Amino acid sequence: SSEGGVFALDAVELRMLLSTPGRDTWRGNGFPPLFAHQVFGEEEEIVGFKRPRVQVAYAADTLLPALSFSHAGKVGANQTQVARTIKRTVPSDYVNAHRLPALVEETAGMFRPPGELLSSYSLYDLGGSEGDVA
Repeated sequence: SSEGGVFALDAVELRMLLSTPGRDTWRGNGFPPLFAHQVFGEEEEIVGFKRPRVQVAYAADTLLPALSFSHAGKVGANQTQVARTIKRTVPSDYVNAHRLPALVEETAGMFRPPGELLSSYSLYDLGGSEGDVA
């Protein structure tokens, strides 16, 4: 790692937002990407920030994404242009991260995937219970 560099997989979190009545929209754990070289180069490094944190959240039904980036200060003269780099390599219609939970609530139940439902199952069909859901 170069001076001020942080391994991107330690700084990036992906999250799926699900609208569930009576529950926090942001429930569930985020997870790191499997790799980040397509976005941050072969070194998979974010340079020039103390404790960078990148969160890319997606609405679970529409996959509408929101991007947020924070850090605890700059280090050195050269910083990775995090948001610009992500938006250039992963183009999409990003929404404001603070607006995404409201959009998820507004569009809850509106998304219908194309095609015909052939079968379905639930956790309860498999002998699970509400407490088994992360």
